[in-house]
Amino acid sequence: MSELAVRTVDLVKRYEGGSIEALAGVSVQVPKGEFLAVMGPSGSGKSTLLNLVGALDRPTEGEVWLNGRLLSAERDLDSVRAREVGFVFQLHNLLPTLTSVENVEIPMMALGVPRAERRDRASALLDAVGLGHRKGAVATRLSGGERQRVSIARALANSPGLILADEPTGDVDSRTGGQIMACLLEARQSTGATLIVVTHNPDVAREADRTLHMKDGRLQ
Repeated sequence: MSELAVRTVDLVKRYEGGSIEALAGVSVQVPKGEFLAVMGPSGSGKSTLLNLVGALDRPTEGEVWLNGRLLSAERDLDSVRAREVGFVFQLHNLLPTLTSVENVEIPMMALGVPRAERRDRASALLDAVGLGHRKGAVATRLSGGERQRVSIARALANSPGLILADEPTGDVDSRTGGQIMACLLEARQSTGATLIVVTHNPDVAREADRTLHMKDGRLQ
């Protein structure tokens, strides 16, 4: 069996005192280096699964293993995320008053990377996603596609082994969406990272090594 980047076992997540079950026993194995797409209707549990895998939340029941380590045994999930996971969100979540290069530097600050090294790496990552000419632009001056490419550069800041993208093309036109996916695929190719993308877009899913389908908190 290939070495696994992610393994979930009977994963359950409930909200509002248990009255809402977002996940209902999901077990998934994702080999290192795989590009996995996750599809399903709104409310099917896709984003909840991504949040649990990425240590943004803890499950109600079940287990999440990341690179062979049980996340429930980790005291400091912030540190796990900073070192091992890069996130790309649909609405990019950039700090609006910071420049592109400053936004990309933020994850490195959590690991204590010296300022000069942060700036050099952030600059190189923006070059890599085609935004070398927009390094000094504040986020509010960027187009939607540019903001998303900055968020990809930010996700790569700490060289994570796992990149999680939640509807990364959902808020842009098809041409820009193609550019965004090209950036993600190039990042995966150049670093060997595992890539998990939640998407409604069948064109995105066709690029994946494998696609999972979810409905009502379960795999189909």
